[in-house]
Parts: sequence; C-alpha cells; structure tokens
Amino acid sequence: MKISFIGNSVFVLLLAFGASVVFAQELTEFAPLEKLALSVNIQPEDTSPDDASRRSLVNFMLAATIKGIADGDTVTLEGANKTRFKIRFSDMDTPEIEHAEFTPRGGERKTIPFRPGQPGGKAATDALKNLVSVGDSVAAECYEIDRYGRMVCHIFKGKTNINLEMIKNGWGWLPRDKGDDFKTTWIRDPASYDAESLAKQKALGAWGLPGQVSPARWRADCWNDGKCEGAEK
Repeated sequence: MKISFIGNSVFVLLLAFGASVVFAQELTEFAPLEKLALSVNIQPEDTSPDDASRRSLVNFMLAATIKGIADGDTVTLEGANKTRFKIRFSDMDTPEIEHAEFTPRGGERKTIPFRPGQPGGKAATDALKNLVSVGDSVAAECYEIDRYGRMVCHIFKGKTNINLEMIKNGWGWLPRDKGDDFKTTWIRDPASYDAESLAKQKALGAWGLPGQVSPARWRADCWNDGKCEGAEK
C-alpha cells in the first residue's frame, strides 16, 4: 500500500497552495498543514480489488471525529490537538442546500448572492446524518485539496464506506462534465459506478424525485442563471 507520511517538501508546496486559496464557504479556518502529520493514521489492509484500486490513489489519512455536518457531502472533522479539517466527499455530489449571501475574505472577489436550495438538499443532509453523527470516530482517506481549501476524501465509520453508502442510497451523483460523461479522475472508487446505476434503476433517494437534475445542473441553472423553479424552502 502506497500510503506514507507527508514529507517536508510536500508540506512546503501544500502550505504555499493553501495560502493562495480563497474560501467559498464560511465554516472554519483550514487547519495548518504542519499539524496534519500528527493526525495521520494507517488503516487496515485492503479488503477488495475495488478498495485496493481506490486506496492506491490515497495521499494521506486522518483519524478524527465528526465535528459538524454542513450538507450531504461536506463535513468538518476534528483531529489531533483539536485541529479542524473541512472535508469534501470524493466521488459524489449531493443535492444543494440553500446558501446565504457570502463575501469572500479580503474583498478580492465580489459578494456571492443568496443561492436557493435544490429539491432533495435537506433530505440528502438528513441521509448523511443517518449514517454519521457529530462525535463519531471516523477515518478519512484523502486524495487532494480542492480550490476551496477542502480535503477531498472517502470517510469510513468502522468498515463502512460512507461515500459509497450515500451513492447506494441515491443521494450521491457521480461527477460528470457538460456532455454527461463521467469525470473519471474525480471518481476514485470503482464500486461507485455500479452503486449509482443501481440506485438510479430503483429510483432511490434523489433519483426518485420528480424533475430532479444533477447538483451541477442546479448550480448552473439556478445559482448562475436565476432559473430556480421548485427551489427548496
């Protein structure tokens, strides 16, 4: 398994990257990356070919507790020394909840206006809360830091792959491009494909909602173009 502690040279690169990030959400300050090594935790060996394939892409791991659940695909974890990390779930995008007007730090970018919630946004958040709760001990297996400073990870509670369970239950849409082709570089777990396909066939979760569109389409139509018919209140 190709998991290792983060070296000093990588820290320098990550810190330089983190310093340039302008956060798009309010939740919490991103944890200083020099503290990350204190929270690295090597997990048990691979248990399936799909899991082995996914874990070959993991760059760092974190043992932590759930500190907050923002929506169906974003949580805050607390690791060693009470260091907090904002986590974006890999492989999935859940229906959007509403977001208040937000002004990025430093005034370098324009205020982001109120963004209405997508049908199913609250239900997706509740679905995640049925799988994990604030205070639960979890392990995060992470691949990268996104442009908003969030760590992109798979979250495990015991042996349960929370990302995969959300997809199986119909709340996690796999990322696609404008042509509706999968963004394969953003899908790390091969099991995610069949999980989404089966949930769609069974009309589970968001797939069972009338007139449902992908979260990416909702952001484009509603948040960018103001076409918000049926927005969740």
